[in-house]
Amino acid sequence: MTQAKFQQNMTQALQEKSILEQAKQYAFDYLDGVSDRRVSPEADALAGAITGGAIFMGVEGCPDMADEQFESAT
Repeated sequence: MTQAKFQQNMTQALQEKSILEQAKQYAFDYLDGVSDRRVSPEADALAGAITGGAIFMGVEGCPDMADEQFESAT
């Protein structure tokens, strides 16, 4: 899709307000399921992220653990 065609489609969607209706629906869908979502990841998910290369530097309480995990992964 060319940039001109994309811009034309976005302009049309804005004029029809369909994109705003879609955003509203996404927001309602998200809010409907928010009570089923975790507030924070579990410890093993964090450990997997750290050993996977996503080091959380500068986060209070994490740098020491991140350094240990990173060293053991390399």
